[in-house]
Amino acid sequence: MHPRILLIATTFAVLSAHAAELKLPDPLTLQNGGKVTAAETWRQQRRGEILELFRTHVYGRAPIGRPNGLVFELTDTAPDAMDGKATRKQLKISFSGPGGEGAIRLVLFVPNATRKPAPCMLLICNRPPSNIDPTRAEKSPFWPAEEMIARGYAAAAFYNADVAPDKPDAWTRGVHAIFDSPPRAADSWGTIAAWAWGASRCMDYLTSDPDIDAKRVAVVGHSRGGK
Repeated sequence: MHPRILLIATTFAVLSAHAAELKLPDPLTLQNGGKVTAAETWRQQRRGEILELFRTHVYGRAPIGRPNGLVFELTDTAPDAMDGKATRKQLKISFSGPGGEGAIRLVLFVPNATRKPAPCMLLICNRPPSNIDPTRAEKSPFWPAEEMIARGYAAAAFYNADVAPDKPDAWTRGVHAIFDSPPRAADSWGTIAAWAWGASRCMDYLTSDPDIDAKRVAVVGHSRGGK
């Protein structure tokens, strides 16, 4: 069994052992009552069932994937960023829908000393935008971009409020206001799902950048941004 599958199976086995005590559904029981006893059953059936439960009860469903007319605009480039160790790119990712227009501002640092394309870490920033300062006049341990560059990784980040504000009424603004069609359903996408949608649009750009290895991009975050 692959180590990752083994880890998942072990984790769910522990949860399964306590499911009755905690009155939780058994994660290793299929919707039809069958049991997950092999990795293949997990991959082909149970994983999809659990993802569907998350869409229904937790994150909701985005009404749109990649919008038609998505535009990538390079607004800034600096090949000598971080004392010459990185090339900085700033992008404006623009989109529109029935409710108006929106844009995500993506900041990207690519290591100059590493063979391209470089692996990348994409941060969903749920703190003030100063934490991902593209000038690097302000550096925050929340986004240690210099350390990523030193280790050969590209560092990318966007501010979550460009997609949806981290507020109780977020679903009335941002991409929800642009793409939602009332009335709002019980499984309509929530704020965290909107941020994930924004990360996907950033990924749309990263797959087009020859400096980035699109097969080695990790999405990272803290607290709600890590969900």
